[in-house]
Formats: sequence, structure tokens, C-alpha cells
Amino acid sequence: MTPTTEEISTAIQKDKALEQELLAGTDEHASTPRTIEAAEVEAGNTAVDLAKERGGSETPIANAGCC
Repeated sequence: MTPTTEEISTAIQKDKALEQELLAGTDEHASTPRTIEAAEVEAGNTAVDLAKERGGSETPIANAGCC
């Protein structure tokens, strides 16, 4: 099923609104503003938790060869 012009336009508007939220460092669904750094830390913590659950290293892959 091919999307209508209106559906495409609506999707583009939503995408632009989400982009502006990210650039502003806020999330309308969160109770407090989030920074990009906070989101990166959260994502890193999630990666570490998943690695632990799977029996892997606690060191994220991105930092594995740093030292």
C-alpha cells in the first residue's frame, strides 16, 4: 500500500519535530530535559548491562583497545 501525500507530509513533520527535540536536548515524554551526553551515558550503561548478562566483558567494545 502506497502512502498518501498527506501521510508522507505528516511523517516528515514528525521527523522534523523529533530532530528539533534532539537538538534542543529535551524529550517531551521525559519529566526533565535530557542532554545528548546523558543519553550516551544511558546507552553505554545499557550496553555494559547487556554484556554482563551475556557473560561478556564489562568494558564496552568502543573502549576495549584504549589502553
